[in-house]
Amino acid sequence: MNFITPPAVTVNAPQVIASLRKLVPSRMLTRPQTMLVSELQAVRLRELLKITTPHFPHDVLMNLRGVEIEFDGTIPYSGSTHWNGKHWVIVLNATESKYRQRFSLLHELKHIVDHTTKQHLYGDTPTHASAKLAEQTADYFAACVLMPETFVQALCSQGIHGPNLLCKYFEVSQKAMYIRLKHLNLKAEKP
Repeated sequence: MNFITPPAVTVNAPQVIASLRKLVPSRMLTRPQTMLVSELQAVRLRELLKITTPHFPHDVLMNLRGVEIEFDGTIPYSGSTHWNGKHWVIVLNATESKYRQRFSLLHELKHIVDHTTKQHLYGDTPTHASAKLAEQTADYFAACVLMPETFVQALCSQGIHGPNLLCKYFEVSQKAMYIRLKHLNLKAEKP
């Protein structure tokens, strides 16, 4: 189930990833600082890809040179990331919805971005708490890329409220939109 049509332009993943990694200070960060860096990385990703509209054309990520994307209908999770010795591989669950795949793709990209800086973001010693924070941060990054604060607030100020309407603008699930609205302290009707 390959829902994405590759774009004509190929983006150099190592350059994009390196640019996002440079935003992480060379010191241990607090949880709020980690989330702030994640948001800055989301903004920078959109800038690097020259995306200035509310909608994020996820197909641009399908041609990231240096990252291979695979679809597997047998995995029991939404996505995973691994290094195969030559390049990064993101595996997405082919049975999940287009919206879920979009979110998972960006979530997994964040794990790639964090690979060399995770000690500053999540601590030197892997623990359950640091693993949980890494997952939450990857979700937050995906939400910031797909639903940028400025565009969400602009639509809300125009009278477009609630996840039911907004999720169509951003091509995300109602649940993801609801969570994003709550993070932004905007009126969020439960889907």
